[in-house]
Amino acid sequence: MHKWIHIISYPTVIILLYFHTAVSGHSSLYYTVPPFIFYLVDSLFRTYRFALPTISAAERFGTVTILTVKLNYQPKIAPGQWYNIFLVSRVESHPLSVVDVTLDLDGGSTLIFAAGSRKTSLPKKLLKSKINVKLDGPYGNSFEGIYKNNIVVLFAGGIGITPLLYILKHGVTNYKSTKFRLVVSTNDMNIVKAFEKSLLEVKKLGVEIVVNLTSLRKVEDEQIDLAEEAFLIPVVKSGRPNLKKIILTLKNEYPKENISIGCCGPPKFCNNILNDSRNLSDKSCLVQVFSESFSY
Repeated sequence: MHKWIHIISYPTVIILLYFHTAVSGHSSLYYTVPPFIFYLVDSLFRTYRFALPTISAAERFGTVTILTVKLNYQPKIAPGQWYNIFLVSRVESHPLSVVDVTLDLDGGSTLIFAAGSRKTSLPKKLLKSKINVKLDGPYGNSFEGIYKNNIVVLFAGGIGITPLLYILKHGVTNYKSTKFRLVVSTNDMNIVKAFEKSLLEVKKLGVEIVVNLTSLRKVEDEQIDLAEEAFLIPVVKSGRPNLKKIILTLKNEYPKENISIGCCGPPKFCNNILNDSRNLSDKSCLVQVFSESFSY
């Protein structure tokens, strides 16, 4: 039943608005017809977008599912944006950030998404080699303007790494003079291993990558695994990343350069980054924060 609540809620509001405005000086239709027309047009437009054919394939990395979606067109996607992906039904969607975009020679494109362990309805559906999915988007502009400063530091909390990877790839490709750094905070190395290819690409282009594991036990276990697999992460630390120390170090290395901080993760993680970034700006360096959090 909960899947249908958001569908019937808006028409219900229109009906209540009709009776509520019956006592006003204007006709009730004056208030209810315009939003109802907008609702119908938006529904038709969404149906048209859903009709665009897509084929997807999935690959599992422990708790992370990588979803590859092939489109027959080339969408305009800004770094950091996300889509609503309808996998289970036409009324149940999952907001997934774009990890990577590849434009095909035939006019189509390939989009990479990722889902964490909390999206419990995804894994069973994605065990098939190919399935039909519907997309709605792209949405979001939380990271608009992040490239206007010459220093960009990105903080990822768990699966929040997904939009930051596309921000990194787009940035190192189009902003050659900008210095990029990625700090990943997680208690699950599957999240890092799932994006090994993307991380290796940006690392070869000069991006410094640091992983902070929030479990001391896992730090010891994963250090052994990383050494055995010749993994790409140069530094593995325990605990939460020290933002103030990172920013102060960058200010000493690059005096008079403004700094952009981008973060994506659970609300608590992003709030900690926002709180730590306060009072870091001064006359010689402006520190700007671009943040997006999720609660699912």
